[in-house]
Amino acid sequence: MAFPLDWIMKQKIQESDLSPDGKVWLKQIIGEAEVARFKYDCGDLGVEQAHSIRGEVHEWVEQNCFYPEAYAEIHEILKKLIYLRIIRREYRPITNSPIMAIEEPESAGGGWRPVMNFKALNWETEDYEVITGDAQSRLRALKIKKFKSRIELENAIFSIRLTNSSQRKTAFTFSGKTYVWRRLPEGYKNSTKVLHSAVKNILYGLGATIFISSVYITDDTEEEHLQRLQTITQRLREAGLKLNLGKCHFGQFQVDYLGFQVSTDLGISDRYWEKLEKISPPTSKKDLQKILGSCNYVRDHVPNYQKYAKPLYDRLKKTRGAQNWPWKWTAADQSNLNELKKAIHAAERLEPRDCTIRLVAEISCEDQDAVVKVSNEGAGTVSWWSHTLTMVEEKFPPEEKELAVLQKYWGRLRMLAKGQGVKVITQSKIHQSLRKDMVIKTQATKQRWRKWEEILQDSELMLNPLEPWKSLCMDVVGPLQPTGKRGEEYLFVLVDLVSEYVCLHPDREADGSSAVAMLDQACIYQGMPKELWTDKSTPLCNTQVDYWCQQHRVTRSYFPSYMTQAKQVLEKTIELVKNTIAENSNSKEWSTKVLEIGMVLNNRRRGNRPSPSMELNSRPF
Repeated sequence: MAFPLDWIMKQKIQESDLSPDGKVWLKQIIGEAEVARFKYDCGDLGVEQAHSIRGEVHEWVEQNCFYPEAYAEIHEILKKLIYLRIIRREYRPITNSPIMAIEEPESAGGGWRPVMNFKALNWETEDYEVITGDAQSRLRALKIKKFKSRIELENAIFSIRLTNSSQRKTAFTFSGKTYVWRRLPEGYKNSTKVLHSAVKNILYGLGATIFISSVYITDDTEEEHLQRLQTITQRLREAGLKLNLGKCHFGQFQVDYLGFQVSTDLGISDRYWEKLEKISPPTSKKDLQKILGSCNYVRDHVPNYQKYAKPLYDRLKKTRGAQNWPWKWTAADQSNLNELKKAIHAAERLEPRDCTIRLVAEISCEDQDAVVKVSNEGAGTVSWWSHTLTMVEEKFPPEEKELAVLQKYWGRLRMLAKGQGVKVITQSKIHQSLRKDMVIKTQATKQRWRKWEEILQDSELMLNPLEPWKSLCMDVVGPLQPTGKRGEEYLFVLVDLVSEYVCLHPDREADGSSAVAMLDQACIYQGMPKELWTDKSTPLCNTQVDYWCQQHRVTRSYFPSYMTQAKQVLEKTIELVKNTIAENSNSKEWSTKVLEIGMVLNNRRRGNRPSPSMELNSRPF
């Protein structure tokens, strides 16, 4: 059946955001383009672009049973493919691959279509040495300007010929007759690579983003855009490729490309939202795999995606001793799926990678999950990556967890940075000189540390540790026994997160006034911090401390439920304070000797690392 091209052309012109003169020009461009006029209509790149399948002839594979209800429709399709010179009869076959019939969903028009099982052929065939990348890598490198067009090629794979010797390797049998493919077939492992390479060569130098048979262009002005569009359609026509006019979009401020909405940034397309809403409870593992495959496509837009997807992936695992039990979808499973869909609905819009500025990666770890926020320095988010820590990594202290995550994604970060360098921000005190013996309660092996040290010394890595005395942790210990010489029952502890320098202040009361007095006393000598970490207890979470922070422009931060680096440093320091009090002055005199106790803690030896006092005093002012 022929496509209603006149109606489609009018629709595409009306959809455009061009001026009246621009729409006249667009009509001319479409009229001059080579457009597919019916199903299986394809172009021809000519004998010069003929592809040769490299490898041995594979063993004969017998034809599987065929669906009787699909027979008539597949027979008509094969007749049409013969007429279009896409396949031909073969009377002396040297091999055979099975052909199958796949039922199309109603959304795609229904009916049956032939699909080749080229598993044996692909096994014997050499890989085509072209890197196409994936859709996400294309989107991250996308340029976004005012006017955008998406050009889709129709049956582009069938536009590439096979050499005569290669044709015989693609033989298949239907209804007792043998056929071979004269054009590049679907299911052959190198088809998309060959096509991508051909289209890329045809459009070389025109500033187009290409992913297999999908072409994207963008420009700031209408004139520039239409001129580029005209040049591209001319090149495609001269090369022998045809457009799928119904799937093309021309001269718009917003287009869908590779399943995502491209406007001023990248978002999930309306079509994807419709598919997400239509997801029904799976009845088998295969159904669940399809659902997760669809969800995975947008995972880069969802912070902590893996946290929501993991329970569903666990349902795909084989359970020991349950081989004979039927697979069931439970209410808990449906609840997990709903949570995943809810997380996708809260997906963020992203921006493409700007290769003129540095890449920034912010790593954060919880008990079992890790998240990496990737962004352009000083600009928007490029991607969200999430990772479930292994059982071994869960036992690591914060520094080692973050190093494990950095190692996992370091290769991807370098590729995405495009030579501009990677700035890594962590929650803990990771720095270029960090070594295994400097980490509290280290758990990782020496082999892991050797790999981490190589990354830490990489010239493309820039770590962004806090300067000393920029982030402080505060807590109050007590009531203590015995009480101090002047009746002090409480000890306020202030610790620098970076150097672990300690300030101590004894007091009779644990309230906001005492906390503020402690802060004033410490900051007179050391200066104002940028951030103050506390818990939400009454002495530290009150209007007096809040006002002090507001007055001095200090950011309030509260310890979350899981262990953070700040909380760990504070708890370790409090333990040292208690031990030092017990060793030096386990009497009422302890309150008069807090200065000496602080000196002991701040001058303590820490292996190759400077003492807290030396580390603090070496900071730049």
